[in-house]
Parts: sequence; C-alpha cells; structure tokens
Amino acid sequence: MKLRCNKQKRIAALTALGILLTGCGMDDLKNEMVTMAKEMGPTTIYIASPVELLIGENQTATVFGYENCPDNDSNWLWLVPPSNDVQDNNCIKLDESTSEVKVGLSTKDRTWNETWRVKHHGDAVTLMRPNGFEIQRAEQGS
Repeated sequence: MKLRCNKQKRIAALTALGILLTGCGMDDLKNEMVTMAKEMGPTTIYIASPVELLIGENQTATVFGYENCPDNDSNWLWLVPPSNDVQDNNCIKLDESTSEVKVGLSTKDRTWNETWRVKHHGDAVTLMRPNGFEIQRAEQGS
C-alpha cells in the first residue's frame, strides 16, 4: 500500500489518496498533489484501528495499531478516519522517521502481532509484511 500525502488540507489530501489508492487516471491532479506534498514537507499519517487490509494474495485481516491517536480536530492526515469503533484509541502511526511499525492482526482463525517494514519512496510509503507481501487496502485486492 503506497500512501501519498500533504499537510495543506485533510480533504484535499484524502481526495488525492483516494485517487492514488484506487488507480484512477487523473495524472494531472496526482502530479499537482505530489508537488504540493513536496512543498509542504513531511507529515504524519495515522491509520485508525480497526481497519481491514489485504495481507496476502487472497487473505484479509483486521489490523490494529499500538500508537495513541491524535485528537480528531488536530492537523494530521488520516488515511482511515477514526470512528466510534476505534479500540483503545490505538492507531498505526507513520512519519518520515518510521522504518518499522508493530501491528496486531486478527482473522476468524487467530490473532497475532507482526512488525511491518515501512519503506519511504519520496512522497510515497509502502508497508510490507515479514514475508515480503505489500499491504493493500482490502477493496484494492479484488
């Protein structure tokens, strides 16, 4: 899952993320948002728990973070906005210095923890499981 973001406005950033994560062919808007992100500098991304992610070719899991979530009205970028279902106010937090992130995973069969690698590619972030699978949003895998 590659995440691209900027600090200007959460709505604009989420629009760009939606376009980038769904693969829509809106190259001009994407390029404009990437340019804005570079001008604004690094930001912190929060993924609210629980979130359903593709963790294997045909396998999804509910994923939980272990970092405290910021206030809803703060100037952070939410990849998955928090809801009333956020458990223990835990988020997956990614910033420019994050190289690994500990997450909890749950399927109907079991619950376990993993440490995912975080790779930064300019304005993009990729999350990878220990087995090398690149994490994706669940709806992208189908």
